[in-house]
Amino acid sequence: IYHMAREGISTFRWLQGLAVASLFSLVYAFAPIYCLSSIVFLVLRYPCIYAAILYAIPLMVSILIPSRPVFGAANYMTSMLDYFDYEEVLETTNDDCRNLLNKEGKKFILAFQPHGVISFCSLCAWINAPADIRPIPTAVASAVLQFPILKNVMGIFGLTDASSSNVKNILRQKGTGIRGCIVIYVGGIAELFLTCNEKE
Repeated sequence: IYHMAREGISTFRWLQGLAVASLFSLVYAFAPIYCLSSIVFLVLRYPCIYAAILYAIPLMVSILIPSRPVFGAANYMTSMLDYFDYEEVLETTNDDCRNLLNKEGKKFILAFQPHGVISFCSLCAWINAPADIRPIPTAVASAVLQFPILKNVMGIFGLTDASSSNVKNILRQKGTGIRGCIVIYVGGIAELFLTCNEKE
């Protein structure tokens, strides 16, 4: 079963997808720099304490506000599928999955790859997923869930801690539907740091 990339995408649609994808890349680059500079400005009271506080307000708000999933956001990010020429191959239909989840009470560990620093594969899969399957939590490093700004932006995808204890707790959940299911991107830290441009 395929989700094929569409042909004849307009330049505007392509640029729209580029803008959406770039937002997440920029957050990964911007968040550490912004957080560090906010702390430095507060400590040094640069250029004055009031300006430093004003500059650091988004950081303080992000620290106080927990990350929350926003599953409806997928409807506004579909242009990213066209930007990446996203294609998906499934071994079972979504209806088959629903039957296994709802009628038979089966639980799934959904393994995806590649991992990557930012797994745009995972973002596209999340956007393309049916609304009733999309809320399956995705396991990520705890740093993503704790780092200010980053946790709020990436948190819209419904993330959960990838620690073994948390994953075990999710898998033990009783009930039908997506309860007890989890998405894991294999490769992890090793894949991030052991990749090579010259060797697959």
